[in-house]
Amino acid sequence: MATVVHVAGFSSPYGGNFIASLAQLRKSCMEAGWDTAFLFPEVARERAWFELLAQDGWDVRCFPTTASRMRLVPLLAQLVAQEDVCLVHTHFVDYDLPALAARWLGMARRRSQRRIPLLWHAHSEIDALTSVACLRRVAMHAKYGVLSRGVHMIPVGRSVARQLIAVGVSEERVHLVENGIDLCRATIAARSTDEVLADLSLDESRRVLLMFGWKPILKGVDTALEAIAAVYARFPAVALVIVGTDELNTYIAEQFDKDPPPWLRVVAPVEDVASLFHSADIFLAPSRSEGFSYSVCEAMANKLPVVLGDIPGVSWARRSPGAVFFPAGDAQALMDVLVEVLDWDEETRAKHGEANEHLAYADFNVTSWSERMIVVYREVLARAGVGC
Repeated sequence: MATVVHVAGFSSPYGGNFIASLAQLRKSCMEAGWDTAFLFPEVARERAWFELLAQDGWDVRCFPTTASRMRLVPLLAQLVAQEDVCLVHTHFVDYDLPALAARWLGMARRRSQRRIPLLWHAHSEIDALTSVACLRRVAMHAKYGVLSRGVHMIPVGRSVARQLIAVGVSEERVHLVENGIDLCRATIAARSTDEVLADLSLDESRRVLLMFGWKPILKGVDTALEAIAAVYARFPAVALVIVGTDELNTYIAEQFDKDPPPWLRVVAPVEDVASLFHSADIFLAPSRSEGFSYSVCEAMANKLPVVLGDIPGVSWARRSPGAVFFPAGDAQALMDVLVEVLDWDEETRAKHGEANEHLAYADFNVTSWSERMIVVYREVLARAGVGC
């Protein structure tokens, strides 16, 4: 059986929607008659989700991360050299170039003239167009405009697709596949709202604004803090709950000299995101940059109104009236929009929430996403003349 190999620079403490998406894609590959193999960084071996994948019979392997990323080349080349590998698919940029080198080395080892298709999944915006560092811009143009010739790209959103073309990728090698979400994972809560609010030391009268702030500046945490401080003066029942890791905790401590305001809660990531969404009144995404936001789509699936920084990566949400936009980075504008949404009556909130839910279920479910991925695989394999 032919094998599709995934190489993912992913080692998050929780599998989240990314692993859920790979699970659906693995299922679709099996239905199409392909086997799958998955390579993750060595640190992923410590994660509970990795152990579960292995227990479920996945072909999961780890590669060293203690030295140069190019150490992956011989390991992946050995895998590519096997006759049954028909396609290599990378995720999260770090291992794009090692996979490219490994493909050529593996083909040389098996003395084959048949080119194994390589796909780079572009999950984020391209630094070449956003970085102020000249060397970084040159490196990105070299990667995408020169070295990637013959590589197929899978951008997660229209804005990323446009950026890939702008840095030199030919349009015929850009295959737009907008992300999909695992709706069961996103909407079926393991805990009640009362339990979540109690853990946050919030009572039922609070109006909870939820956001994710892994990288504080990129995700607009600074904008949110300034805006919510002003909103709190008018709506003292509001509370901002930000999900993040040590980087967020450090940022918050620096901003408030280790004495955060009474309206702020910072919580660690959890696998049970549905419980957080069920406990929120509004989802906030003031990001300065996004490829495609899983969390925005998940919030919409839970009928939450979403307040978004007006950036290309979330423009798809304009398909629903339950998505409200403000100029990214403008705290005053964010405050005005939040006041507007907090003032919605129950009928307006319900109508917009249902529109958000419909968009998420109709256009961004993970089953449809995996079906679109299989179509791309077949097209790429056909172009390469690979019969598998």
